[in-house]
Amino acid sequence: MILLYKLQLSMKEFLGFENKDENDSCFPSLSYKERIIGFGICFGLGTLIQVLSFGSFAGVFIGRPDKFAMLYTFGNIVSLFG
Repeated sequence: MILLYKLQLSMKEFLGFENKDENDSCFPSLSYKERIIGFGICFGLGTLIQVLSFGSFAGVFIGRPDKFAMLYTFGNIVSLFG
């Protein structure tokens, strides 16, 4: 039971619910709400790019996968930024 309580406390610190003395994140000035909005935008935009990449999927069958591969990879990278 004590282990579960300690795990819950560390998850709260990880998610930003508990204030630590120093903020060592990449963007310390962002609030929790701004971080969630940024995640949603990055994830949504990345998913949209991935879905749009399937419009050029037919090129894979005729030997030109470059457009599909670039769009799909870019969509994955944008999603990971979130």
